[in-house]
Amino acid sequence: MTPIVQYLNPFNVLPPEEVALLENLGHPASLAKGAYLIKEGAVCHKIAIISSGILRSFYTDQEGRDITNCFTFPNEVAAAYTSLITRNPSLENIVALTDCEMVMIDYSELSALYSRNIHWQHLGRLIAESEFIFAEKKLMMLKTFSARDRYLHLVKEHPDYIRQIPLQYLASYLAITPQHLSRIRKELQFS
Repeated sequence: MTPIVQYLNPFNVLPPEEVALLENLGHPASLAKGAYLIKEGAVCHKIAIISSGILRSFYTDQEGRDITNCFTFPNEVAAAYTSLITRNPSLENIVALTDCEMVMIDYSELSALYSRNIHWQHLGRLIAESEFIFAEKKLMMLKTFSARDRYLHLVKEHPDYIRQIPLQYLASYLAITPQHLSRIRKELQFS
């Protein structure tokens, strides 16, 4: 199963011939560890469906600190969404934490598909809703879950990948210090 099909299967809205059309628009790409999918200040023109590897999205705050916004794992989509939609320069960076394989789709081609028929419009709406729900859940977790529970949730969702993410990036994503995350990990080993 291709990365595009794996990503689209849960939405279950496109007939097979429409999925095939999208697969023809996708271009395989590789990103070496440490390479950027997009850098702050550039306009995002493509979305990436990850087939292997991990991406990290981050921005720099006013004090110059590197703040991890999210991680993208296999069978997920990565893009600087605000830049993609508004056509304005990105405020975020997306970098490969590991070597990555992906399928790239040009946003202008995807937008043209949205005009093609109701199936594409439905898919676009479902993807937008899915991204909104993800963002809202993350915000609610930051506001209502303890640091320990936020960490446990991430471990539960992506147990195979957590070991590949450096401690400082995990801590930044969880909005805690690396020392606090080390204490949480140590406590969990003994419980």
